[in-house]
Amino acid sequence: MAIKAGLQALSHRQLFPYICAGVLIVGCLVLALSCFRNRMRYREVAMADYYSWAAELRLGGKPWNPESSAATRPLGIERRAGCNYPPPFLVAFEPLTLLPVKAAYWLWQTILIGSLAAAVVLLVREIFAPTSKAPYLLALGTTLLFPEGHSALYESEPTFLLLLLIVVAWACDRRERPLIAALMLALAAAFKVFPAALLGYFFCRRSWRVVLYTGGFLVVIVLLSGLDNWVWFARFGVLKSQWVSEDAWLVKTSDRSIAVMAQARALLDWLNGGPLGARMASVWVLVTAVVDFLLVGIAFETCRGCARKGADWGDLCFGVWVMVSILISPISWAHYLIFTLPLGFGLLRALLTDESVYGPPAAIFAGALAAIAVAHFSVPIRHLHVFFLGSIAIFLAGVLAARSERVGRSRNEIAGELREPAIQSGRIC
Repeated sequence: MAIKAGLQALSHRQLFPYICAGVLIVGCLVLALSCFRNRMRYREVAMADYYSWAAELRLGGKPWNPESSAATRPLGIERRAGCNYPPPFLVAFEPLTLLPVKAAYWLWQTILIGSLAAAVVLLVREIFAPTSKAPYLLALGTTLLFPEGHSALYESEPTFLLLLLIVVAWACDRRERPLIAALMLALAAAFKVFPAALLGYFFCRRSWRVVLYTGGFLVVIVLLSGLDNWVWFARFGVLKSQWVSEDAWLVKTSDRSIAVMAQARALLDWLNGGPLGARMASVWVLVTAVVDFLLVGIAFETCRGCARKGADWGDLCFGVWVMVSILISPISWAHYLIFTLPLGFGLLRALLTDESVYGPPAAIFAGALAAIAVAHFSVPIRHLHVFFLGSIAIFLAGVLAARSERVGRSRNEIAGELREPAIQSGRIC
């Protein structure tokens, strides 16, 4: 219990709040520098894509259509091809297109940063329930120092917003508010699809109302965002998307991808001595499906019965399922690793409970994060597919910790059941 004792001793010192505030200040300075460096990114991916696609949709066009009408193209804005985002996200983004693109960019960046801060605060409150502000400051500061978090801002993708939505869904489920939990999860799934995998977590939790309400909300969201839009999205945004028809992007960027699909392709290309032909595409799909089903199966087996294990048990299982969702997503990048926050906080909570049991999983998690941070700054190390291997290591660390907690709680329950009759009979005082 050396770590717990050390943290408790440090927290009782008067300097601890100032240390936490100092970490937050450093994190904010790094964030400010990152925003300054990205100040011209409103002209590039992904902000320029979102702005063009949402503006075209607002004007009655179909941004997924490779051959759009000139009448629905926004004036003064370059039309961006290859739209692969679901209609609800573009509908939600439409109000920003009423602003000049530069103003919309900074408003979008503010929304993303605010979403990250809110998600961190909510995670700390739910998992640790601290009585002072210092832990919140420390958590926010250390999160802002994670390199791949700044990659998410660089790309302007809705990663932080999705994180907030799924964290709110998880927290509301813990507090027995299934309607809000389902709405948040449905929005996340409608915006980027892959969060739908988190239904597996709620299934393990036996939160049947959340599962049922999420399905209902998704139906409503699909209808509100237009069935015809979904037809265009399915046809040209998925089945005939350039992401499927052209795999050059996949080969060139596989070292930054953490998706099983991309890594399976990279491995098969290497084994084949060159790019796979069209006839071998079925092998690629089969390998991807097998690994995806394996990850989902491990998560189900690890988290089965977590509904009866209490609130603490849920944070590790939630973290495991979040990792599954980003690993099995067909398109998943290194900046998605900000989704490791729920598992990281859950592991820290478990580590403070019992170092001997949770020390090894925590060490694996910390080592993987350190390797990912190094790979962020080192291209040669990145080429070793450290982002993906680190993600797998983090997933396995969560599985080990969740299984250890499940076994430990089961033993305690059995011991309690054996002890209770003895106490009632007076044999144990």
